[in-house]
Amino acid sequence: MIHSVWAIGSLLLSVGLLLFGHGIHLTLLPLVAEARGWSAGTNAMTTSAYFLGFGAGCLIVPRWLLRIGHIRVFGVLVAVATASLLALILAPSSWQWLALRFVYGIAISGIYLTVESWLNAETQARFRGALLAVYAFVTLIAMFGAQLLLQGIRYDAGSLLTVAAICLSLAALPIGLTRRQAPRVVASPHFRVDALLNAANLPAVAAGTLAGTFWALAPVYTARLGFDGQETARFMAAVVGGGMLAVYPLGWLSDKLGRAQVLAGLGFVGLLTTLVYLIVAGRGEAPVMLYGLAFGAFTMPLYALCVALANDNASGHDFVEIGSIMIMANALGMVLGPLVAGALLSGRTPAVLPWFWAGAFAVLGIVATLARRPAGAGASPGETAAFELVPRTVPEALVIDPRSDEPGEAPERAVAEPGGPETAPGEADADAASAAHGDTGTASSRGPDGDGDGEVSAADAAAPVRDTR
Repeated sequence: MIHSVWAIGSLLLSVGLLLFGHGIHLTLLPLVAEARGWSAGTNAMTTSAYFLGFGAGCLIVPRWLLRIGHIRVFGVLVAVATASLLALILAPSSWQWLALRFVYGIAISGIYLTVESWLNAETQARFRGALLAVYAFVTLIAMFGAQLLLQGIRYDAGSLLTVAAICLSLAALPIGLTRRQAPRVVASPHFRVDALLNAANLPAVAAGTLAGTFWALAPVYTARLGFDGQETARFMAAVVGGGMLAVYPLGWLSDKLGRAQVLAGLGFVGLLTTLVYLIVAGRGEAPVMLYGLAFGAFTMPLYALCVALANDNASGHDFVEIGSIMIMANALGMVLGPLVAGALLSGRTPAVLPWFWAGAFAVLGIVATLARRPAGAGASPGETAAFELVPRTVPEALVIDPRSDEPGEAPERAVAEPGGPETAPGEADADAASAAHGDTGTASSRGPDGDGDGEVSAADAAAPVRDTR
């Protein structure tokens, strides 16, 4: 396990740097827009443009990876993301921000896809669950660390965005300098519109609405309460920290009680907590921070629980497809939620946003209650697959998930028999792996990225042609 984590260390380091800069940008941009006097609706539109671009990237970038390879695509997308972020400092118009944030969303989505497809190729089958958890926690810690940085320094917005752009640029170094071969093929999401509009996806839409409005408008909400930038960063850190503390206990509880029951409970408890906060608590920093901690505990684990609920109703071979629908349903909420909440918040008291969250929690509780299967239908909670922490990124993360038995998963590396010669984790028998997966192709010593080591890693040599539905 330690060797496997070490082998993907460059990928995890790139992700950490990327999300550190990305976390700065997510909190800072709504504050910049607020300082420019833009309405909450306009502010929300720019964030929705980012989430729309993120969804578009899931569909566009897989074709680029097939044509020019992982390392080149990663370098190009990091350059595009950095340029888009720096251009936001110079762009005076909200329409320019809409275009730039859409492009930035495509770039970030593509970067996730590149890294996660590489992680999938490098991951031994028996360690997929543990490495997925490590990867997911790296994403949370990097986002949490970004909020701590924002509350610890006092720079102007332009300087902080420059710091974020620097972190994005540095994320290209670990992958750009790696000697490991990149995988050749990635999975792309496949979903039908009728499947996306299925009522069973409503919990994921509600979860996306809560997450999208948080990232789009929570900094605006705290700014209108009179908080400065550091206090806003403390609130954002409290939300992310609450999610980090709650995700595994809630996952364990969902294994025991059922996913839909826990989702419904989070919806109704979130509704009650928000109402108590609005009616009883004042506007001082302490009650706002306590509410942020509770809000994070109720919202940050929702996406992983929705994926777990979908998995309980799926067989292994269609888990990735159903999980991709969950991602798109979640993204639908993240695009539409900020638009509605921003329109409601414009020109009104900041308390409108918590009231909107209360309504979203109520909807989540109701649709999750309706999503509960009748007694005797399907597997009981104790018979479902164990909860896994899935990052809210792109469909490729679902391929790493041990609940998936996609044919595109990385083959388990050969393990030396006791007393026999040891096989290095990166040197599995390519022919045996290819035969096991029905791959009759021959690997080249030079992949599409032109990594001229003259070596063929197991991830490249043994990688089957993955289903690119």
